[in-house]
Amino acid sequence: MHEASIRRHAAVERIRECLRELHGVDPTPLGRRALAAYHHRFRIKSGWRLPVDFGEPHPRHIDVLIPEGFPLVRPQFGLLERPPFLTWPHVERDGSLCLLANMSEFDPDDPAGVVVRLLGKSCTLVRDLLEGGMVERDFLDEFLTYWRYDRNASDGRQTSILRLERPSREIAVWQTTGLRLLGDTEEQVTGWLRNRYGDKVLRPSRLQKGLLVWLDRPMLPSEYPRTARDVQVLVERCGGEAPRLLSDLVSARQDSIVTVIAAEGRFGPGIVTAAIAPPRGARSCGGSTAPLYDGFRPSRLPSGLLVRRYLGSDPVVRDEPARADAPWIHGRGHDLRTERLTGATVTVLGCGSVGAPVAVALALAQAGVGHLNLIDHDALDWANVGRHPLGAACVRGNKAEGLAAKLRIGYPHGKFDAFPVVAQAMLAVDEGTLRGSHLIVSAMGD
Repeated sequence: MHEASIRRHAAVERIRECLRELHGVDPTPLGRRALAAYHHRFRIKSGWRLPVDFGEPHPRHIDVLIPEGFPLVRPQFGLLERPPFLTWPHVERDGSLCLLANMSEFDPDDPAGVVVRLLGKSCTLVRDLLEGGMVERDFLDEFLTYWRYDRNASDGRQTSILRLERPSREIAVWQTTGLRLLGDTEEQVTGWLRNRYGDKVLRPSRLQKGLLVWLDRPMLPSEYPRTARDVQVLVERCGGEAPRLLSDLVSARQDSIVTVIAAEGRFGPGIVTAAIAPPRGARSCGGSTAPLYDGFRPSRLPSGLLVRRYLGSDPVVRDEPARADAPWIHGRGHDLRTERLTGATVTVLGCGSVGAPVAVALALAQAGVGHLNLIDHDALDWANVGRHPLGAACVRGNKAEGLAAKLRIGYPHGKFDAFPVVAQAMLAVDEGTLRGSHLIVSAMGD
């Protein structure tokens, strides 16, 4: 028998003996079907079902689950009698209980002790859930986590560069097959795209408007919008300008209406999206089945009736955008220095390899400096390639322009201006463009 299998078998036997001592009888082993019900990332190899009295008419049962790799991999626990998914926090869809953080430590040399301690935590968790005090608090604190469990789309194409701050407002949305970019203004969105992909990617027809709705508190799972009508209810609850902005978006009859829902949680602001597709075909309007424009020409349909028909029972696409805004990239939203750095301007004199000015420029961009002015009159030569990060693709090109282009691609939220002629930079100083910068002087070498 393999050494790991011998160790696992011995650990399992110690746990079985320990559970027998705790309950006075041999624990009930789990069959193959019961084990297969748990879709854990570590394959469950064996386990036992234990009755636990929580002061209810009938006991509930907690499953002790031994995964492949035990005791080097920690044991898992599941709850058999449980309410529907997302009624209780910390209970997975398959009934697994979330007891420890992913990076929590445990002692593989004391497998029975680990099981006993975690079994105690399991019982405490279920008891707290039955009492109800922690349910709403934990759902609100970990809003994004539970939204991810319930979203019906996750294609990875949504990216947000939005400022995560009040109030609710109209936003800009650029979308194509592989990317949906959410920003505060058309200028911000097109600037980011131009930096990241170049002018060829921009097509004005791909720009639409969306809505950011800022809630006073995160949503509970029972409040997650599942239909277009649910989005309208959420927007009306938000109040302010949000209902009117949603009505305006419906009247514009775009390809879709992207609603970004934002709220402040325990770990800072979080955002999710609910996308509304335009209704097609027949739909229920006031008790009768009728097309969207039934009884009216499209241009004559009253605005209020259009909103009621448009925002009906059709399902919405619930997703979560990846954040690419500067505060998130440069400080995960928790570094108070980010705002100051984003508003800073730094001028780098010399973009050659001598004195490491290129390394300085890259470090400044990584730190989050929002505006870099790069000054160098020289072109990159083949003799420079071995010690310059721009490489062969930029040979015979100006070093300042090449470095600016590289930084725009890597940090599309920033502003990087190149001055290939020193006289241009001096003129910019005279015109005030470079005033207020912190000037970094470096060797004008190759």
